[in-house]
Amino acid sequence: MTLFMNLEDDFGAKPCEEAENRINAILMATSTELFYEDPHAFTAICETLTSGDPGIDVLESLTLPEILWTVFELELNRGPSDFSKSVMEVINNAVKTESQDTEEAGMVEDKYDYVTRYLADQRDLLIGQLKSIGLVNFQVPEIKSEASPDRSLNFL
Repeated sequence: MTLFMNLEDDFGAKPCEEAENRINAILMATSTELFYEDPHAFTAICETLTSGDPGIDVLESLTLPEILWTVFELELNRGPSDFSKSVMEVINNAVKTESQDTEEAGMVEDKYDYVTRYLADQRDLLIGQLKSIGLVNFQVPEIKSEASPDRSLNFL
């Protein structure tokens, strides 16, 4: 409550429900290990950070871009961390499903270009949002088109 009251005092506006949901998801993911250990929390946090809706009533299957964006956004706030085996199963299922879908659609070459485009668009949106609240010197890392061997998400 204090955080939301301070946001209202500092910016002269009450955050909408989607913004409050996103803030709560970031707080949960940065103050606990649930995002990295519990598949249901992982899914709800991914859904919340990509849509503003935690999807408590119906948890839909996550897409690879949603997972990667959520991990990127959380690593900006917390740094990298390892995932439990059960959360890795959720991630691997998304990779497998999307890999099959892109192959069926004939997108064999550069089949993950849509992921890179989505991440770049989300990064640009985040930068715009940060600038709109006066954070012009905040450095948002570039989106790399290749997974590096030292990253926890080296599954592409």
